[in-house]
Amino acid sequence: MVTISKQLVLSKLKAGLIHFLISLSIFGLVLAWVWFVAYPDVYFTMAGAVQGLTLVFLVDVVLGPLLSFLVYNPKKPKKEIFSDFAIIGLVQVGALLYGLNTLYQEHPKAVVVYHKSSATVFNKRELDEVANFNLNGDYSKWGELPVAVYSPSVSRQAPYQTLSNSLNIIQETDKITRPSLSADDKATLENLEKTHGKLYVIAVLAKYNGAYFALNQELQLVAKFGEKPIS
Repeated sequence: MVTISKQLVLSKLKAGLIHFLISLSIFGLVLAWVWFVAYPDVYFTMAGAVQGLTLVFLVDVVLGPLLSFLVYNPKKPKKEIFSDFAIIGLVQVGALLYGLNTLYQEHPKAVVVYHKSSATVFNKRELDEVANFNLNGDYSKWGELPVAVYSPSVSRQAPYQTLSNSLNIIQETDKITRPSLSADDKATLENLEKTHGKLYVIAVLAKYNGAYFALNQELQLVAKFGEKPIS
Protein backbone atom coordinates (compact mmCIF):
# COMPACT_ATOMS: atom_id res chain seq x y z
CA MET A 1 0.00 0.00 0.00
CA VAL A 2 1.35 3.36 -1.06
CA THR A 3 1.32 6.04 1.62
CA ILE A 4 1.87 9.76 1.16
CA SER A 5 3.80 11.55 3.86
CA LYS A 6 2.43 14.65 5.50
CA GLN A 7 5.48 16.60 4.30
CA LEU A 8 4.79 15.61 0.68
CA VAL A 9 1.15 16.65 0.97
CA LEU A 10 2.19 20.02 2.38
CA SER A 11 4.70 20.49 -0.45
CA LYS A 12 2.01 19.68 -3.01
CA LEU A 13 -0.44 22.06 -1.34
CA LYS A 14 2.16 24.83 -1.37
CA ALA A 15 2.87 24.31 -5.07
CA GLY A 16 -0.83 24.24 -5.88
CA LEU A 17 -1.50 27.35 -3.79
CA ILE A 18 1.28 29.34 -5.45
CA HIS A 19 0.00 28.29 -8.85
CA PHE A 20 -3.57 29.19 -7.81
CA LEU A 21 -2.58 32.70 -6.67
CA ILE A 22 -0.69 33.36 -9.92
CA SER A 23 -3.61 32.06 -12.00
CA LEU A 24 -6.12 34.04 -9.95
CA SER A 25 -4.13 37.25 -10.51
CA ILE A 26 -4.15 36.69 -14.27
CA PHE A 27 -7.86 35.90 -14.18
CA GLY A 28 -8.43 39.16 -12.28
CA LEU A 29 -6.87 41.09 -15.19
CA VAL A 30 -9.07 39.21 -17.67
CA LEU A 31 -12.15 39.93 -15.55
CA ALA A 32 -11.30 43.65 -15.41
CA TRP A 33 -10.94 43.80 -19.20
CA VAL A 34 -14.22 41.97 -19.75
CA TRP A 35 -16.19 44.03 -17.21
CA PHE A 36 -14.85 47.49 -17.96
CA VAL A 37 -14.05 47.26 -21.67
CA ALA A 38 -15.32 44.30 -23.69
CA TYR A 39 -18.75 43.64 -22.14
CA PRO A 40 -20.41 46.83 -20.83
CA ASP A 41 -22.47 46.17 -17.71
CA VAL A 42 -25.86 46.25 -19.43
CA TYR A 43 -24.76 43.44 -21.74
CA PHE A 44 -22.55 41.47 -19.34
CA THR A 45 -25.03 38.66 -18.69
CA MET A 46 -26.86 39.04 -22.01
CA ALA A 47 -23.95 38.60 -24.40
CA GLY A 48 -22.11 35.63 -22.91
CA ALA A 49 -19.44 37.14 -20.67
CA VAL A 50 -20.41 34.83 -17.80
CA GLN A 51 -20.10 31.71 -19.95
CA GLY A 52 -16.75 32.75 -21.38
CA LEU A 53 -15.30 33.73 -18.01
CA THR A 54 -16.52 30.48 -16.45
CA LEU A 55 -14.59 28.48 -19.04
CA VAL A 56 -11.43 30.51 -18.47
CA PHE A 57 -11.81 30.22 -14.68
CA LEU A 58 -12.30 26.45 -14.70
CA VAL A 59 -9.33 25.75 -16.96
CA ASP A 60 -6.84 28.33 -15.73
CA VAL A 61 -7.72 28.90 -12.09
CA VAL A 62 -9.03 25.45 -11.12
CA LEU A 63 -7.52 22.87 -13.44
CA GLY A 64 -3.99 24.35 -13.59
CA PRO A 65 -3.37 24.46 -9.82
CA LEU A 66 -5.00 21.05 -9.43
CA LEU A 67 -2.56 19.57 -11.94
CA SER A 68 0.32 21.23 -10.07
CA PHE A 69 -0.86 19.60 -6.85
CA LEU A 70 -1.09 16.19 -8.51
CA VAL A 71 2.26 16.13 -10.33
CA TYR A 72 4.55 18.07 -8.00
CA ASN A 73 7.01 16.06 -5.97
CA PRO A 74 10.12 17.73 -4.51
CA LYS A 75 11.97 14.40 -4.72
CA LYS A 76 11.76 14.40 -8.51
CA PRO A 77 14.81 15.60 -10.48
CA LYS A 78 14.65 19.35 -11.14
CA LYS A 79 14.61 18.71 -14.87
CA GLU A 80 11.49 16.55 -14.52
CA ILE A 81 9.78 19.12 -12.26
CA PHE A 82 10.53 21.85 -14.81
CA SER A 83 9.19 19.66 -17.61
CA ASP A 84 5.95 18.97 -15.69
CA PHE A 85 5.30 22.65 -15.03
CA ALA A 86 6.25 23.62 -18.58
CA ILE A 87 3.61 21.25 -19.97
CA ILE A 88 0.98 22.51 -17.52
CA GLY A 89 1.92 26.10 -18.36
CA LEU A 90 1.61 25.48 -22.10
CA VAL A 91 -1.82 23.91 -21.63
CA GLN A 92 -2.94 26.87 -19.53
CA VAL A 93 -1.58 29.48 -21.92
CA GLY A 94 -3.24 27.74 -24.86
CA ALA A 95 -6.57 27.56 -23.03
CA LEU A 96 -6.26 31.20 -21.92
CA LEU A 97 -5.52 32.41 -25.45
CA TYR A 98 -8.44 30.41 -26.81
CA GLY A 99 -10.75 31.81 -24.14
CA LEU A 100 -9.57 35.38 -24.70
CA ASN A 101 -10.00 35.08 -28.45
CA THR A 102 -13.51 33.73 -27.98
CA LEU A 103 -14.42 36.53 -25.58
CA TYR A 104 -12.97 39.09 -27.99
CA GLN A 105 -14.76 37.76 -31.09
CA GLU A 106 -18.06 37.46 -29.23
CA HIS A 107 -17.98 40.76 -27.33
CA PRO A 108 -20.89 43.11 -28.12
CA LYS A 109 -20.17 45.95 -30.51
CA ALA A 110 -23.48 47.50 -31.56
CA VAL A 111 -27.27 47.32 -31.27
CA VAL A 112 -29.56 47.33 -34.29
CA VAL A 113 -33.28 48.08 -33.97
CA TYR A 114 -35.67 46.52 -36.48
CA HIS A 115 -38.95 48.21 -37.34
CA LYS A 116 -41.96 46.73 -35.48
CA SER A 117 -39.79 43.87 -34.24
CA SER A 118 -36.93 43.80 -31.74
CA ALA A 119 -33.36 44.97 -31.39
CA THR A 120 -30.36 42.68 -31.82
CA VAL A 121 -26.97 42.95 -30.16
CA PHE A 122 -24.25 42.34 -32.74
CA ASN A 123 -20.90 40.98 -31.55
CA LYS A 124 -17.58 41.76 -33.24
CA ARG A 125 -17.60 38.64 -35.40
CA GLU A 126 -21.11 39.32 -36.68
CA LEU A 127 -20.54 43.03 -37.21
CA ASP A 128 -17.47 42.36 -39.33
CA GLU A 129 -19.79 40.62 -41.78
CA VAL A 130 -22.35 43.45 -41.92
CA ALA A 131 -22.06 45.86 -44.82
CA ASN A 132 -22.81 49.60 -44.66
CA PHE A 133 -22.50 49.85 -40.88
CA ASN A 134 -19.97 52.48 -39.91
CA LEU A 135 -19.33 52.51 -36.17
CA ASN A 136 -17.89 55.99 -36.53
CA GLY A 137 -21.28 57.34 -37.49
CA ASP A 138 -23.22 59.78 -35.32
CA TYR A 139 -25.04 57.08 -33.35
CA SER A 140 -26.50 57.41 -29.87
CA LYS A 141 -25.45 54.81 -27.29
CA TRP A 142 -27.28 52.38 -25.04
CA GLY A 143 -24.94 51.18 -22.31
CA GLU A 144 -21.77 52.18 -24.18
CA LEU A 145 -22.80 50.55 -27.46
CA PRO A 146 -23.78 52.52 -30.58
CA VAL A 147 -27.41 52.02 -31.64
CA ALA A 148 -28.69 52.13 -35.20
CA VAL A 149 -32.13 51.62 -36.72
CA TYR A 150 -32.32 49.41 -39.79
CA SER A 151 -34.29 51.34 -42.41
CA PRO A 152 -33.59 50.03 -45.92
CA SER A 153 -36.66 51.88 -47.19
CA VAL A 154 -34.85 55.17 -46.52
CA SER A 155 -31.63 54.24 -48.30
CA ARG A 156 -30.40 50.87 -49.46
CA GLN A 157 -26.85 52.21 -49.67
CA ALA A 158 -27.02 53.52 -46.08
CA PRO A 159 -29.81 51.53 -44.36
CA TYR A 160 -28.61 52.17 -40.79
CA GLN A 161 -30.14 55.37 -39.45
CA THR A 162 -29.58 57.20 -36.17
CA LEU A 163 -32.15 57.16 -33.36
CA SER A 164 -32.74 60.89 -33.71
CA ASN A 165 -33.93 60.31 -37.29
CA SER A 166 -36.07 57.30 -36.38
CA LEU A 167 -38.46 58.44 -33.64
CA ASN A 168 -41.50 57.21 -35.58
CA ILE A 169 -39.94 53.72 -35.87
CA ILE A 170 -39.23 53.60 -32.13
CA GLN A 171 -42.79 54.68 -31.37
CA GLU A 172 -44.29 52.02 -33.64
CA THR A 173 -41.94 49.35 -32.27
CA ASP A 174 -42.95 50.34 -28.73
CA LYS A 175 -46.63 49.83 -29.60
CA ILE A 176 -45.87 46.38 -30.97
CA THR A 177 -43.73 45.40 -27.97
CA ARG A 178 -45.97 46.43 -25.05
CA PRO A 179 -48.65 43.74 -25.60
CA SER A 180 -45.98 41.03 -25.39
CA LEU A 181 -44.93 42.02 -21.85
CA SER A 182 -45.71 39.62 -19.03
CA ALA A 183 -47.70 40.81 -16.05
CA ASP A 184 -44.50 41.23 -14.00
CA ASP A 185 -42.79 43.14 -16.80
CA LYS A 186 -45.81 45.42 -17.21
CA ALA A 187 -45.71 46.15 -13.48
CA THR A 188 -41.99 46.93 -13.71
CA LEU A 189 -42.55 49.26 -16.66
CA GLU A 190 -45.41 50.97 -14.85
CA ASN A 191 -43.18 51.66 -11.85
CA LEU A 192 -40.43 52.99 -14.13
CA GLU A 193 -42.88 55.35 -15.81
CA LYS A 194 -44.00 56.67 -12.45
CA THR A 195 -40.41 57.73 -11.89
CA HIS A 196 -39.27 58.73 -15.38
CA GLY A 197 -42.48 59.65 -17.16
CA LYS A 198 -43.60 58.20 -20.47
CA LEU A 199 -41.09 55.61 -21.75
CA TYR A 200 -40.56 53.61 -24.91
CA VAL A 201 -39.91 49.88 -24.52
CA ILE A 202 -37.87 47.77 -26.94
CA ALA A 203 -37.14 44.03 -26.78
CA VAL A 204 -33.39 43.47 -27.11
CA LEU A 205 -31.91 40.07 -27.99
CA ALA A 206 -28.27 39.13 -27.40
CA LYS A 207 -26.42 35.83 -27.76
CA TYR A 208 -27.69 34.21 -24.57
CA ASN A 209 -30.36 36.40 -23.00
CA GLY A 210 -33.06 38.78 -24.04
CA ALA A 211 -34.35 41.77 -22.09
CA TYR A 212 -36.47 44.87 -22.40
CA PHE A 213 -34.85 48.30 -22.62
CA ALA A 214 -36.83 51.28 -21.34
CA LEU A 215 -36.03 54.56 -23.13
CA ASN A 216 -36.93 58.10 -22.15
CA GLN A 217 -38.31 60.72 -24.53
CA GLU A 218 -34.75 61.52 -25.67
CA LEU A 219 -34.36 57.80 -26.53
CA GLN A 220 -31.73 57.33 -23.84
CA LEU A 221 -31.53 54.05 -21.96
CA VAL A 222 -33.20 54.36 -18.55
CA ALA A 223 -33.37 50.74 -17.40
CA LYS A 224 -33.07 47.11 -18.42
CA PHE A 225 -35.69 44.70 -17.11
CA GLY A 226 -37.25 41.29 -17.69
CA GLU A 227 -33.99 39.60 -18.69
CA LYS A 228 -34.28 35.88 -19.39
CA PRO A 229 -32.53 33.21 -21.46
CA ILE A 230 -33.38 32.98 -25.14
CA SER A 231 -35.12 29.65 -25.67
